[in-house]
Amino acid sequence: MKRCGSRVAAGLVCVGVLLGPLGSARGQAASAPATAYKPTPGPYRVLRIDRFALEDASRGGELEVMIRAPRLAPADGPAPLVVFSHGAGGSSDAFPELCEHWASHGYVVINPTHSDSVRLRRQRGERFDPADAALAQQIVGRVNLPGRCADVRLILDSLDAIEERLRKAAGPPGADEAAFRIDRERVALAGHSAGAMTTQALAGAKLYARRGGVRAWSAPEPRIRAFIVISGQGLGRPAFRKDSWSDIRAPLLVIAGSADRSPVSDETPEGRRHPYEYAPPGDKHLVYIDGATHGSYAGKGVSRLLGEKPPANIDYITDVTAFATLAFLDAYIRREAAGREYLASDALERHPGGRTEHKRK
Repeated sequence: MKRCGSRVAAGLVCVGVLLGPLGSARGQAASAPATAYKPTPGPYRVLRIDRFALEDASRGGELEVMIRAPRLAPADGPAPLVVFSHGAGGSSDAFPELCEHWASHGYVVINPTHSDSVRLRRQRGERFDPADAALAQQIVGRVNLPGRCADVRLILDSLDAIEERLRKAAGPPGADEAAFRIDRERVALAGHSAGAMTTQALAGAKLYARRGGVRAWSAPEPRIRAFIVISGQGLGRPAFRKDSWSDIRAPLLVIAGSADRSPVSDETPEGRRHPYEYAPPGDKHLVYIDGATHGSYAGKGVSRLLGEKPPANIDYITDVTAFATLAFLDAYIRREAAGREYLASDALERHPGGRTEHKRK
């Protein structure tokens, strides 16, 4: 098992660095219930590059990313892109099985390692005392939201270099494989916890400064066409007001749970619904999972790292997260009828093993 800095992650609001199960139905197509959405790995083999450094000339440094890319057939054309932003203290290892699942179904998935990463800071010589009761607060305090937004924009600015790196890693293309290409017109952004706040900022949520006024870096990124917020923030944060989400026009999926509380803030499960509730109608979805905790969306290992007791139905929680996110991507990035029909149905609410509220507007 990988750990996020040994016990360092025990109080964090972050990560997703372990291989947690996507659920008991994964890999068992014959027994998958009718309410499941593409529960087994997709048809594509996945090429993974664990660490690739993008040169950041404007900030004088580098951004480390992990890349997963499907080996597409020539007839498939360029692949759509999903960027996934990890939580505070996490890294590009976040939500590995979910990201692998997306890639196997035809999406290039890129995970940046933001500057607050414990792993990255250890590599730079910083030390962390697991016994320090204030450690989680200190890690969250290092989250640089403007820098995170700049990281996402750097990835979008660097797609030519990413494609070239993929081609070199893959070697000469075979007769049944296309050169690795990314569709600039089909881009989504997803994030968990601090990554969810990054996602909201780039979706166009207005984040207010303490002295008033909207922070300039919280502005819509027009190259991103759809947004997935997993365990996001609401009015419990002073940066948000009731009108914060009023300008979000792009498709938005909000995933939250009834036991999703933060160890380092006053965020409540009810507050995590706010990005959906205060956003204007039009391609907005809320998936609210009964019993889901802050780390449970990524599996048992992450829940334990965060000091949580994994819910008894954690496989159900990871399944619902996988079904909802892939259907959303298929519906709004690929424009596929199957994703739209699934989201228009009551399948998520009928899926056995737990209770889920699915609202749409």
